[in-house]
Order: sequence, then C-alpha cells, then structure tokens
Amino acid sequence: MAYINYDPESNYFDVIRGIFNSNRDLREEVGTADISFLHEGKDITGVRIRNIFEKNEVLGAKGEEYVKSFMEKNGVPCLYVGQGPTGIQKSEILKNDLQAHRPDFLIHLPDLGTLFFDVKCRKRRAFNEKGETCFYLFKNEMESLIKLHFNLFIPVWVAFLDSNSMNRDDARPTMHLICASHLDIFWTEMKKHLTGREAQSLGVIRLPSVLFQEIKDKLEFKIGIQKIPAELVGRYAELHRGMVRRIEDEVRSYIRKNPVLKSGIARKMLTSLRLPFLSDADVNAAVNAMIQNNIIRHEIGKNLNLSGE
Repeated sequence: MAYINYDPESNYFDVIRGIFNSNRDLREEVGTADISFLHEGKDITGVRIRNIFEKNEVLGAKGEEYVKSFMEKNGVPCLYVGQGPTGIQKSEILKNDLQAHRPDFLIHLPDLGTLFFDVKCRKRRAFNEKGETCFYLFKNEMESLIKLHFNLFIPVWVAFLDSNSMNRDDARPTMHLICASHLDIFWTEMKKHLTGREAQSLGVIRLPSVLFQEIKDKLEFKIGIQKIPAELVGRYAELHRGMVRRIEDEVRSYIRKNPVLKSGIARKMLTSLRLPFLSDADVNAAVNAMIQNNIIRHEIGKNLNLSGE
C-alpha cells in the first residue's frame, strides 16, 4: 500500500510506501532543489516534491484545508474529492459528454441530504477602474457547475473565500455561499439582456454580492426558490456589456499599434495598458468572439489584423 500527503503551508507533496501513520519517523534526504527522498531506517520509503503548485493553486489548497477544518468543527460528515493529483478522477461521461465540473467536497447534512461543495479562493474583480468588486466565475466553469447540479440531481453549492483573507492567514475568513441553481437563474436571466455576441464575448462572470449567503462560524443554508430582482439582473447585464465594449475598443487600438499573435494578445495588452480589473480570460473570450464575427482576421502563425483595415 501507499499514501499521499500534501502540506499546503509548505507546498510539498509526499508519496510514501506503507500504511498511513502520523507517528512514523521519516528522515528527509535532499536530492535536488525540489525533490527529496524520505528514509525510514535504512530504507527509502518515499519521495517529497516541493513547490508542487503555483501561487494561485496554493491559495486554493489553503482554502480547501480551511473548509475541511470548518466542516470538522461543525460536525459535518464530508468526503474530500479534491483536484489535481490528490483528487478522485471523474468519469469520461462527466468529463467529455456532460462537461461537468468536479467539486471539492461531498457532504451530508441532516434533513438536507447529500450536497456537492466547491471551494473558490479568489480576489474580487471589478468591471472598471473605479467600480464595485465582485466574486467571479469563469463562464465555462460556471456552466460546468450548473451541468453537474442538474445532471447528477445533487445540489451543488459554491463557497467563495477572499484570497486576501487567506494571504493574511485570517483565523476566521468569511465564506460566501451560492447555489448552482441560483447561478443558473442569474445567468439565464442576464443573457436575455445581452446579444448573442455579447454573451459569447464574456469569459468571466462577475456575481452580485447580494446573491451570496455569508458564513463565519456555523454552516447554514438558505434554501428555496430565490427570485432575483429584474433591476439587479439588468444592471449587471449593462455592466458586463460596458466591459465587453471597453475590451473590444482596447483590442482594436492595440492591434492597430502593435504586431501581436492571438496567443499573446491578452497578456501583452494587459501588461502594457495596466488594466488590473481584467484577466486573460476576459480578453481572450472577447478576441475569440471578434474573430468568429469577422471583426478580427486571424491566421495561424500570423499577427492579428482588423477586417477592412
């Protein structure tokens, strides 16, 4: 037998032969900057790989560890599904046919039954330089969570943790909960206010703070049909529309002034223009939509050009 151990604080990953025992006396022998061998007596019994995750992945792992301990304190039975090498693999049907997301936890609550629980540790994003900041989901990620919710008939809840709180190692960071069914209502209603191209141009969906339930000490769920005010949906549709137009204008201007390949435009443009409220996913989705709608000419290996110019 063998077991895997991950330490999010030190960002190392152990693969160890034998049965798990926290009292095992393992001695570390450094091999390279990132790899060590673990000895038990004279035998090599495992390998330690350091710096296994990137900075944003480490924050995500910290968030998952916090939720694990939170569930324990609240007496909630849970199964950690997880991501990456520590996670349970999803079937090809879920991955390819349904394109459904893999959650982080499977939990059980009296009277509510079994729930999927997905953890996001993220910095809030704005729509522009001075706008309100919001938790967000990548569009394909959100649609994947919604598919999981409706295809497996198990409620899916998303728990957001502010990455600033996790960076500060706050003892009691606030969790912000939202159900996938409410995400579906919000996204379905918002698309009614957008043109097909505008919806296609969105890579990241900013979510209103009023849709979330804040949790600090005790795990509680507000359930039932939630009606989202039409004026709220309309306002967020307009904010997303304005952001898309801003991105398209910036993309046009950048292509006119700079030779750039499709693969590099997002990073180069955001670095050059210093637009911290946008992400690569925001820009790439808009660029892809502009290509598909013949606003930008794209040939593999060649710089982007604007149609008609």
